[in-house]
Amino acid sequence: MKKWCWFLSGVMGLLLLTGCVSTSPEYFDELTPAEQAELLNSARVLALQGKAVPAHLQGVFLELTPHQRIVYDGNKHGKASFRWEIYDSPRRKGNSRITQKDVNPYWVMVYAVGDLTDPQWKLTHAREDETLQDAPQPPRRGDSSGRPAENQRRVRQFQEVRYKK
Repeated sequence: MKKWCWFLSGVMGLLLLTGCVSTSPEYFDELTPAEQAELLNSARVLALQGKAVPAHLQGVFLELTPHQRIVYDGNKHGKASFRWEIYDSPRRKGNSRITQKDVNPYWVMVYAVGDLTDPQWKLTHAREDETLQDAPQPPRRGDSSGRPAENQRRVRQFQEVRYKK
């Protein structure tokens, strides 16, 4: 019993000696809904003026609401990110195959960093390359059409490893 009394008195003594430590505030002043709407409109204008959205996707872009995330590290200070994912693949007649555009959308990312009432902006987006869409597809494995006979029977050559004795 004496051991427990000494232990508890030691713990209480340590708690009294250490006291309370002041840290950063628990809560920060956040943006008002009007300021958030202004920040979103600024991000949308930046994406359009930065030519991050192709002309054929601008109508869809204006209708979409982005995925929005705001992380505060001070009063109305921190990092806000806006991400638009645009799925736009018109179906062609006779082509029912899933294309790459069905799987990976065109995306636009806008970041606001610093004082969120007057932030520094960063813009990234998926670059559409029209030349890749019209490129011929590689033949499937086992498809002998269009391949020379010598390339069909390609033998793997392994490098020989010799160990010293």
